[in-house]
Amino acid sequence: MRILFIGNSHTKSLQYGWQKVSENFSDISACFVGFGSMYFAGFYVDAENGVLRHPDEFVVDAYAKACGNDGSVNLDAFDCCVIVGGFQWWAGIDRRLYSKQVINAALIRFIQNTHSSKLLEKIRKISNIPAILTHAPFLATEHLEVGLRPTHYAQEVEWVNTQHLYHNNAQLLTQPRSTYDKTMQTRHEFAVGIRTTHRPDPDAPDKKLTINDLDHMNANFGKIFINEIIGNITAA
Repeated sequence: MRILFIGNSHTKSLQYGWQKVSENFSDISACFVGFGSMYFAGFYVDAENGVLRHPDEFVVDAYAKACGNDGSVNLDAFDCCVIVGGFQWWAGIDRRLYSKQVINAALIRFIQNTHSSKLLEKIRKISNIPAILTHAPFLATEHLEVGLRPTHYAQEVEWVNTQHLYHNNAQLLTQPRSTYDKTMQTRHEFAVGIRTTHRPDPDAPDKKLTINDLDHMNANFGKIFINEIIGNITAA
């Protein structure tokens, strides 16, 4: 089985996680290609050749290096596609003020207009390959008792699947429950944390800027999630 992981920068944690567990899956190979979210919309359908293409040479070169072709996305070369990131989970609507029908309709409309769904629409023009979507991880924090409550999270994801994705040979996965707390924030130990960026430090232009990255997750997060993703794929 060959799996394509294509998405934004959150693809990296899954790639690092795969490096930790790949020896447990000798019959699976994986190709990881992650770009900034601004590149999602650039993919277009080459119907004549049955592939996706991208006008940006950076994306073309990155895909060619990762997957070993001319930089086009040929879904026939894979058994499953995982679209990573592409949107943050929605903040929801005040359930005291709106009916369940309004909330559910708003949720579906939100999902339909994410980068991930738009990419899936393009994929479906050339392939019916099984697809899995993951949203960007919840922000990590060192503080407790702030943020959303996960009361309706799993139910809303299931609603998206039953009403929108299952009939499209796709599904959205929840973030692994062991990785986030009761306020729907990723546990601090899974964040990348302190890292050096490619940007110059405005206070010291001769040095690279160092940040505390709580948006992106590390290999331990990726290991947990990649195991869930592969378990889901192989159980299908």
